[in-house]
Amino acid sequence: MAQIDLKALEAEALEAEALAAAAEPTEEEKKAHAFLERRAVAREKAAGAAREKREVDGAIREGAAKKTAGKSYLVRAVDLVSFFPFGEAPPIEQFPGGGVIIVRNPSPDRQAAVTSAMEAKKRKLEPIFIDLVCDTTVDPAPEDVGGGAMLRAFLEAYPGAASNAAGIVLELGGLRQEAAKRGSL
Repeated sequence: MAQIDLKALEAEALEAEALAAAAEPTEEEKKAHAFLERRAVAREKAAGAAREKREVDGAIREGAAKKTAGKSYLVRAVDLVSFFPFGEAPPIEQFPGGGVIIVRNPSPDRQAAVTSAMEAKKRKLEPIFIDLVCDTTVDPAPEDVGGGAMLRAFLEAYPGAASNAAGIVLELGGLRQEAAKRGSL
């Protein structure tokens, strides 16, 4: 059996303990950290409450859009704020529709045109997606000039949000096509 060097191990333990003691936050740093934790909890609560309000607003507006649509097209509320990492979303005033828009499925011709444009690769994807989302948004209403302009400006400023919303629109288009094949629409 190998000889254990207890003095060396004790020296290593003392050195590690000294480093741990030196790394210990000061009382002021501990208080500051407690405030940072409280701030983080408060921000999460506020974000959760805002998300709940958007969900309620989106559900009400989606319900109204479904009544208007009947069986003509499918609609879905899109929470634009959810496309951003926590704490990195722009101020809610910059979002169209208070952070929620209602989109519909594209017509089969429009969906085919988007697919064709994507495959042709003559235009960048972002403008294709921005146009698609703007063309299929029913709330804010297309005739709402201010709401429509705000939507386009927002999507141009945040093309990732446009891509995510376009994915939802295209998904609705696929669901609509499947429903039509089954004869349920």
